[in-house]
Amino acid sequence: MSYTPTILAQIVHQVSRLEFASCVKDNHGDKFVKSLFSWNIFILLVFGHLAEAKSMRHLVLIFNSAATKLYHLGCGEISLNTLSNALAQRPSNVFRDFFYRLLPKTHRKRTKLGRSFNKFVSIVDATCMPMKGHGTEWAKGGKSRQEARAHVLIDPSGIPLDMVVSGASVHEIRGMSTLDLSGTEVLVMDRGYYGFDLWRKLDKQGITFVTRAKKDMHYEVVSNRRGRRPKGVIEDQEIRFDNRKKRSVIKNLRVRRIVFMSDKGKLTFLTNDLKSPASVICELYRIRWEIEVFFKWIKQNLKIKRFYGRNKNAIECQLWVAMIVYLLIYMLKKNLSYRGTNLTLIRLISAKLFSNVIIVNALSPPDSITYESNNQLKLFKSLGQ
Repeated sequence: MSYTPTILAQIVHQVSRLEFASCVKDNHGDKFVKSLFSWNIFILLVFGHLAEAKSMRHLVLIFNSAATKLYHLGCGEISLNTLSNALAQRPSNVFRDFFYRLLPKTHRKRTKLGRSFNKFVSIVDATCMPMKGHGTEWAKGGKSRQEARAHVLIDPSGIPLDMVVSGASVHEIRGMSTLDLSGTEVLVMDRGYYGFDLWRKLDKQGITFVTRAKKDMHYEVVSNRRGRRPKGVIEDQEIRFDNRKKRSVIKNLRVRRIVFMSDKGKLTFLTNDLKSPASVICELYRIRWEIEVFFKWIKQNLKIKRFYGRNKNAIECQLWVAMIVYLLIYMLKKNLSYRGTNLTLIRLISAKLFSNVIIVNALSPPDSITYESNNQLKLFKSLGQ
């Protein structure tokens, strides 16, 4: 009888261990290491995200309780103290580079809107995770804030494309400057990324941006766009910014201002796209909500609200593995043609991580059992029951 790997092993086997070993070698991840190699840490953190272990002690306890199941995962039992030191010292770039190698397997698609719009769209935003205690000084910000901030780039389907981790003192624009925007044709962002220098830089790179305008924005109307306006669009203008301090930056920046009347009031959008219909620009900003859904999902279903370590390297390791787990769930759902939601999928998986069951059978409901014989009922009747 053939051996059936555990569900956790089937999830992890979607990726190549040779590729992971290459990332470890490039970043010297296992240099002078005698125990608890980077692969062991990866398996442990994947398990921690799926099992929602509440603390490092809880994680090590439940992981070591299945010691007989760890051999086929390529790892063994783990010591709490060894894991704590490893998360603080091992390079998080190992997991970052491995994430980049997995990303092409998701086969990113273009976003189609209307008749002529067919481009690669990216959405950028940042989310905060409060921190406290000794070792979290790197995360301090203004007004006594102390939180880790993840600057994330995703596509409209919810697939993460890149991430940068910083403290609370790093502004959204500064954090976004280190993200990889290669392959991005349209970038959608909220008012946190309001800045003439940023817009000018994106315009020079040939990237179309779509964002919200501030109420105190000073500008001059260059021209009003003619033609029939889509439903809800009140104004569609080409404008010139009026800012003396940034005059050299905004001199040749051509920007379009679109005012849309929604159920909650007026929304003013800014973009350097002078050709697409106003309805397309409004729809692009509506798509921005996908990153809020993404943040909510990973905070509710993966282990990123509370961390196993406090220094920046440990936080980066845990967050990069969370992004990898999200890709693994996406790939698994696609390979199995699973029609349920990601939430249902991860709940079914997390309940049977160390079960030796084919993953397809674990996701399908059990067959109903019918009894053709009534011998058991006759037995109880004969006993007078």
